[in-house]
Amino acid sequence: MKRLFPIICLLAFFNIGSVSQITCDFNSNCKKAMKLLYQFKQNQATTVIEQEEKTNPDNLASTYLRHYNLFLSFIASQDNNSYIKLNSGIEKTLSLLKRYNSPWSLALQANILLHKGIADFTMNKHWAGGIAFMKSHQLQKALYETNPDFPEALKLNALFNILWAQIPDDISYFTQIMGLGGNMQKGMEQLAEYAQIVNKQDGLNEEALLFKGFTALKFNRSKTILPDNILKEHISPSPILRYFYGEQTLKNKNQLILSKLLDSIPRIQTEQFPLLLHLDGKHLLNHLSPESTKAFCNFLNSFKGYSFKADALMRLSWCYQLGDKPELAAHLADSILKLQYYPTANDQQALSESDYFKKVPIEFIKARLLFDQGNYLMAKNALLLINDSALTVLNNPQKIEWHYRMGRIEQSLNQKTKALHHYQFVIEHTPEDTRYFGPYAALFATEIALEANHRQIAIKHLKQAEKLNNGEYSSDIKRKIRLLEKRMETIKKEISSPF
Repeated sequence: MKRLFPIICLLAFFNIGSVSQITCDFNSNCKKAMKLLYQFKQNQATTVIEQEEKTNPDNLASTYLRHYNLFLSFIASQDNNSYIKLNSGIEKTLSLLKRYNSPWSLALQANILLHKGIADFTMNKHWAGGIAFMKSHQLQKALYETNPDFPEALKLNALFNILWAQIPDDISYFTQIMGLGGNMQKGMEQLAEYAQIVNKQDGLNEEALLFKGFTALKFNRSKTILPDNILKEHISPSPILRYFYGEQTLKNKNQLILSKLLDSIPRIQTEQFPLLLHLDGKHLLNHLSPESTKAFCNFLNSFKGYSFKADALMRLSWCYQLGDKPELAAHLADSILKLQYYPTANDQQALSESDYFKKVPIEFIKARLLFDQGNYLMAKNALLLINDSALTVLNNPQKIEWHYRMGRIEQSLNQKTKALHHYQFVIEHTPEDTRYFGPYAALFATEIALEANHRQIAIKHLKQAEKLNNGEYSSDIKRKIRLLEKRMETIKKEISSPF
């Protein structure tokens, strides 16, 4: 044993020496590789990563970038194989990063666990995803407390403020006790600050644009029109950024920018990121184009994940209904029920409406699509094809939807008195209806009252929304009710405050 002691000490010395040389430096090479990954140029990115590994063999940022490649590949395909590949190397990568104690090391560990949580939730593994999010949050919290001015700490703090702000009200008390309280407004402000910091940094700028595009899409916080140079230099070369900003512009009914993003999609990008086919299909269908059928068929044939699959089947069913092929439309609507998983709100809505839309007048579908396009007058004309005599023979659920959609159209045309008439019909006829029409009609009536400074009427409608919130999208509706309550409280303070 005495003879072995010097050897053990010598080995320990060399081990300590090798560990001390490990770094975690997200340098210009790493940023260049990250930008190439966002453009889905994996071969070129791998070449840059390999060059960095040769030049700086102890830089753990290269290891993180190999993980990032797998994460973006998973987001693009969302299939089981890409999920397994992503997960297989995560523990090893985390172990390597733990060997070096620096802000970058902590940040990259938190990022990896955040990616794992996203992947787990996408694959319906909510328990594993929750654990990954918690671990990521713990690392992020430690990083932000010790390095609040570090840009990655700011980014991660912003993301968790936004994430935890989505926790339903009925469990938020318990999560706040656990230190998981979020602040949406603060998170959005921090994210904007981070985007400004990394504005000129390749790779990190693309990631910031992704976060901004996703949050604007998810939370409808921004309708900013992107400058042409940003579209040309950053968005269009990246299929994933093209997709998220395309979805945002579709939601905001900005046809000009959406056309710019979609008209020039190279075929290779749709192969790399099949969700672009789904976006293209929605855009074409909103214009009642027969070409939408091909786009949805291509998406369903090429995409292996479950996100938006039910939604695509529903929209393809509409294509066949518009093309006077009711048997095919009914078959596709029935196939929605056979899916194993409905991960997005769009998919869940398609599931709830799969049987209903086999029975509604075709004018309902046309009006809905034209409304989504932003062509409100044509949407109104489509609904008006169902005249008074035809409306009387509709069943009650269809009458409710007719008035709801006409209310939305009139409100969008700034005909608020007419809109309120239709919303009132919906509110009065949906006390037992579990669809979203009742509570949303009350919410839109609340907004109209607030715009007219009729606070008491707004309170009445908000109470109606709460009472009618007994079915679809109850958590989302509850969140919107709370936001409107805060808005009314702000108005009250402004009115009562002195000049």
